[in-house]
Amino acid sequence: MLAAFEQLSDILCSIGHFSKAYDLLDQALKVIPSNPVLHELIARVAFIMENFDKCIQHNKKAAEIK
Repeated sequence: MLAAFEQLSDILCSIGHFSKAYDLLDQALKVIPSNPVLHELIARVAFIMENFDKCIQHNKKAAEIK
């Protein structure tokens, strides 16, 4: 399931739908809140969107969970 989220978010980002990719991963995080991979995926999309505060926040959360 995580691989599917990663692929879908990559596809959305590649066609310029960064907000949709972020929203998709954010919704997935509500279902699986303690998953470090989802936090890392959100951090990656946030970095692409140049939302560095969210990027740092999610990277720290992923590190805490691991």
